Amino acid sequence: MKKQKGDGVAAEWMYTLLQEIDGIDPDEFKPIDEVAPGEHVVGVVSEGYKKLYALAERYQEKGDGAFDQEMRRALGHKIPKRVLCPESAGGLHEKATAVRGIFWASIRDAHGLWGKEIGIRKGWKIVRVAIEEVPNSVRFFAKTPFKEML
Repeated sequence: MKKQKGDGVAAEWMYTLLQEIDGIDPDEFKPIDEVAPGEHVVGVVSEGYKKLYALAERYQEKGDGAFDQEMRRALGHKIPKRVLCPESAGGLHEKATAVRGIFWASIRDAHGLWGKEIGIRKGWKIVRVAIEEVPNSVRFFAKTPFKEML
């Protein structure tokens, strides 16, 4: 079979991803929110998963910074030419989403939390939120993209 453009790209990206995971310090991006009333601690994030979380946060932070600088440039502020372009910001945000998805799927699978509303809190605690314990005024958002803020 003839090799086509793009063959092995997924493998290359996964290899690079694994290298980045190995090189990241999870304490650089550790969660800071305290366990809130109505949240139940169901476990603690293991070392490997901490690195996935931290890498997703790093991608998000870099993407946000690149986007912010590109917006300043668009508004006429002087920004150095070495700044990332909007496509790079979007790419970093997509990488953050992909790695974050792997992280959440890994946590749910490792702890049997499929179909549960969960979060990560200070001390790398995994919490579950029972939707019936969320006030009625907030419960409206449970089936929307805003549920991440609950």
